[in-house]
Amino acid sequence: MTNTVEWEGSYKSRCGQVLAREHNLYIAATFLQKVALMYFWNINRLKNDLTHGLLKESDSFTYLISYIIFIGITSVTSTLTDYSSHLYYTLVGLLICICGTTYVYFRNGGAKGKNFLSRYISIQWVVGWRWCVFITLPYCLVFFILAAVQLISLDSPFIRIGGIIIVALSYWRIGKHIHDVATTKDTNENFETAH
Repeated sequence: MTNTVEWEGSYKSRCGQVLAREHNLYIAATFLQKVALMYFWNINRLKNDLTHGLLKESDSFTYLISYIIFIGITSVTSTLTDYSSHLYYTLVGLLICICGTTYVYFRNGGAKGKNFLSRYISIQWVVGWRWCVFITLPYCLVFFILAAVQLISLDSPFIRIGGIIIVALSYWRIGKHIHDVATTKDTNENFETAH
C-alpha cells in the first residue's frame, strides 16, 4: 500500500513538472510569435494601426519587453568598453532620455493625449531600428575606419558627443511620428459617432 501511495505521489509530481515545462514553452512560443508579428521597419503601417486603435495592450507589452531586452543587451555590451565608466556622459545621456521622453509626451498632447505608452513604446521601437541602420551604424563605421588609419582615437570625446547628439535627434523623430498619430483622426471613431 505504501509503495502505491509513493508511486502515485511521484507520478503526480512528474506530471506537474511536465505540465509546468509545457506551460513555460507555450508562454515562450507565444512571446516569440508576437515578436515575429511586430513592426521592425514600417513606421507608416505602425502609425496606421495606432491611429485606428488596432494595437492591443498585449502588443504594447511585447514592444516594451523587447525594448527592455534590447536595452539590457546594449547596456551589457557598453560596459565592455571604457566609455560607460564616464559618469558625466552617463548623466548627460540620462538627462537626454528624460527630456526626450518629456518632449515626446507633449507631442502626444500632454495630459490631454491618449495612449501615450502604446504609441511611445512601439514608435520608439521602429524608429530605433531605422535610426540604428541609417545613422548609428554608419556613424560608428566612420569612426572605426578613422581609428584604424589612426586619424582619431576610439576614446575621443567626439565619439561620445556625436552619440549624445544622435540620441537627442532620435527623440525629435519619435516626437514627429507620435504627433502624426495624435493629430490624425481615427476613421473608426468618426464612423462610430456618425451612426
